[in-house]
Amino acid sequence: MKPLAIKNKDNWLNHSHILTRGRMTAGDMAEIANDMVSVEVVNNVPVVITKAGSQSILKVQRMVTQGVVAVLLDNGDDEPERYEVHLPEQADQLLPDDLDYICVQIDARSKPMSVEEQKRFLNSAGVHSEKNLSLEKPLQKSL
Repeated sequence: MKPLAIKNKDNWLNHSHILTRGRMTAGDMAEIANDMVSVEVVNNVPVVITKAGSQSILKVQRMVTQGVVAVLLDNGDDEPERYEVHLPEQADQLLPDDLDYICVQIDARSKPMSVEEQKRFLNSAGVHSEKNLSLEKPLQKSL
């Protein structure tokens, strides 16, 4: 899949940019889920530890190939503070709203097209099928 850029949030500075790996696959989801769970031995007993709070951070680390999120923070002085995060390395340093925004964008792009969206796309692309293809009975294997 081709890389996809995420549109900047309104409060991000102009040099902000994010490029993702494209759509999230089943393998990506499995890798994130696997990274959220670990097993540790406590008093000679294996204990499963879940890290539910890190799912969004892991998603950004997995899906973002490069990026910068820069915002201005009001620190009470006359001059606002510039806060910049480099992705994917510093995903855990994102502000919660920015992390949520990036994850929503990744999730939205990972959904397949609906039947209506597919029809509109095919019509706009000038591709039209005269009839629907139907599945044939699968071939029976001889033993």
